[in-house]
Amino acid sequence: MNLSGNNLSEVGGSQLLSNLSQQSKAFCEVPPYTENLAIGILLIAICIVTVCGNSAIGVTVGANRALHTTTNLLISSLALADLLVSLLSMPFRINFTLHNKKWCLSKTACALWVWVDLASCSASIGSLAAVSIERFIAIKYPLRYSVLMPQRTACAMILVVWFYSAFWATLGHYNWTNRQTETFNAVHYTCGKTDRLYYTVVAGLAFFLPLGIIVGAYSYITKVVFQQRRRTLSNAVRPAGSIQAIRSFRVLQELKAAKMMACVVGVFCICWLPFFILLYVSLWRGLQHKPAIREIFLTILPNLNSSLNPFIYMLFTRELRLQVANMLFKTMRVLKLGRSDRQNSLEPTSSVFGHATNN
Repeated sequence: MNLSGNNLSEVGGSQLLSNLSQQSKAFCEVPPYTENLAIGILLIAICIVTVCGNSAIGVTVGANRALHTTTNLLISSLALADLLVSLLSMPFRINFTLHNKKWCLSKTACALWVWVDLASCSASIGSLAAVSIERFIAIKYPLRYSVLMPQRTACAMILVVWFYSAFWATLGHYNWTNRQTETFNAVHYTCGKTDRLYYTVVAGLAFFLPLGIIVGAYSYITKVVFQQRRRTLSNAVRPAGSIQAIRSFRVLQELKAAKMMACVVGVFCICWLPFFILLYVSLWRGLQHKPAIREIFLTILPNLNSSLNPFIYMLFTRELRLQVANMLFKTMRVLKLGRSDRQNSLEPTSSVFGHATNN
């Protein structure tokens, strides 16, 4: 979500607007300050890692039928949200930072930035909530999981998540607090939406509500983990084919995926929870953040989250890790063969010139 803009006073008079326009051009031509340059370089690195990591996850899951599981479909939705952040949101953030926090693009670009920020953030937390529901069903009903959570159900959940996210992002194009003011601040070198009522509602329904679902689901999963440990000894003496033994085995399998998603949720909360807490405090208490706190919690951590998820997936999923490594190996091999072919195609030309020179 974009908190770059500030409340602007109304400006009247064509001469004053002309002066602001000329002044804006001058501001946009100023080289980035050292701290903004450093943050911009860091954001560029995060953007590259995010694109490469989430693209690798998406391509790998899509190309391998063995990975076409319900959980991986939902993870692909999360990877898509992270990819949208890196392709459509972070470039605007980088441009804004390298222009010393001055908005030098159009009002349309400002509206697009705010929309993508809202949609991708909502889709991320919504996808995590969908995975937590899927994990809850897998742990609660391990023997009925395939019936309760077929892939078409996962696809329906993904559609609901993205529709819900797009719905709230689109509502952001209307000013809820004061309909007489501009929806987006795209003048006076800023870009942002300063609508206290809208951000309060959307943060509650698109972040804290899904977060509550996640906490509830993983609280139950945590309880099952401790129960399963207590039952390990008793299960060891039961017949291998008993219903309880089969159920326990299925639960243990599902817990591995649950641990991975718990880690993803933990990282998400570390990166995003301070943002929303500061958002609420800023909206209702008017707290002014120190520059260092603002950069860490409002700029760096939310964007960093999108780059970390692919590594968590590969860390916990051996099959996914092997498939990604195999894909990278094949890609490097193709690039190496292509370079070798280009070198071979140049050799006859070189020998002809060499022969002519010797003669």
